[in-house]
Amino acid sequence: MSPQTGVERLSMQVPGADAAHGRRVGELVAELLAPLVEPGIDAAALDRVKVELTAQPGESAETLAGRIASAIAFALSRAAVLEAGR
Repeated sequence: MSPQTGVERLSMQVPGADAAHGRRVGELVAELLAPLVEPGIDAAALDRVKVELTAQPGESAETLAGRIASAIAFALSRAAVLEAGR
């Protein structure tokens, strides 16, 4: 059994969106992030991973969530590489 990587908390700000849209984006990010994060990434020392994206006009919740999930997965993979280099 390979080690798992977990996300304890996901906090997002989606300016210009109503609460329901923000919640939907958050739910989708959680769903989309799971298969993108490699099992066993040793990012336990990370307190926070911050990504900033600009929403595109008319962008759907699904598209925005996909871009956010990809950016988080990329940031976690970079953190794992940096940790391995220590």
